[in-house]
Amino acid sequence: MDHIWIWIYCYGRQFRGIPDETNSIEHRIFERFFLKNKVWEFNFEHRYTLEQRFLDFGDSNDVQHRMRYRLQMTLPLTNTFFLNFYDEIFINLQDDAFGQNRLYAALGINVTNNLSVQAGYLKNHFSEAHYDRLQIGVTYNPDLRGVLKKN
Repeated sequence: MDHIWIWIYCYGRQFRGIPDETNSIEHRIFERFFLKNKVWEFNFEHRYTLEQRFLDFGDSNDVQHRMRYRLQMTLPLTNTFFLNFYDEIFINLQDDAFGQNRLYAALGINVTNNLSVQAGYLKNHFSEAHYDRLQIGVTYNPDLRGVLKKN
């Protein structure tokens, strides 16, 4: 089983169009841990995230914390094509525990060894709203081992 641990900073403007919800600017620091394993032809990835969210609503500020868990399964169909599925739950560590749930299914194409493209459906469920999205994703994973290798 492979595992990876990373820390990330994110900046974003939040607008979901939910009635009576204020738009906000968000600074977010998060820690993320991945576990990967394979069962038969299925590739599984477990992603655990802990987020510290610093929200600016214009007239007020807030600090919120949440946990996220995503279970992703990828099934290679050929060397080129694959199916990708995931479910991700967001748990707030204050107020209402349920934040959102994202359910995703896609068909992907491995363009090269480190470049893939996916087209899929995302169902994003909040307690007050539900969104259906068709989305296209591009993933590029450069091999930096040669660049980072010590001389």
